[in-house]
Amino acid sequence: MSYTLNVFTGKFESTLNYTEIEAFGFVPYTGATLDVDLGDHTLTCGGTASGQSLIASGLVVNEAGGNLAQDDFRAETVSNADAFVVDASADTVTSNVKLISTEGRIVGTTRVTTTYTVLTTDHVVFADTDGGAFTITLPAGVEGQHFRITNCGSAGLALTIDGDGTETVLGELTQELSDGDTLNMYYNVTEGWW
Repeated sequence: MSYTLNVFTGKFESTLNYTEIEAFGFVPYTGATLDVDLGDHTLTCGGTASGQSLIASGLVVNEAGGNLAQDDFRAETVSNADAFVVDASADTVTSNVKLISTEGRIVGTTRVTTTYTVLTTDHVVFADTDGGAFTITLPAGVEGQHFRITNCGSAGLALTIDGDGTETVLGELTQELSDGDTLNMYYNVTEGWW
């Protein structure tokens, strides 16, 4: 029997070694791994073999020698080595698998009362035109980018949505939203904002 440091609880736990497991009649897949290398700040869990595995998917934190920078996180599946990646150096989170939310999703909102250029970090923009009509300008579009813009005014003043440069919004260079109107749009490199 040996003792292993559980990095999640910080406690030492007793474990059976391979010989002891074999004595009980269990022969585990030896490719299943849990490697902790504190010198490289690396934690790797997982490993699979055809038809056998102790851990069906993996987790890599602070991968040494890979494409990930220090402080990164990567989750693997059997068929996708980069299923979910947090890239601290690029300030991005990328999912290469289907994400399912059973509890809904909370997104950031921005409220504006005057001319505004939408930031790439915005998601929902509430534009209050009660103090006067104004224009919201969209950033340069990126494939799949999504914004929802609402004219939440009640004074009968229009909100103008202007695409970046020659980018179109619903096929036109600009769109006007009346009180209570919402434009829920995605960007496509061929079609513009729709």
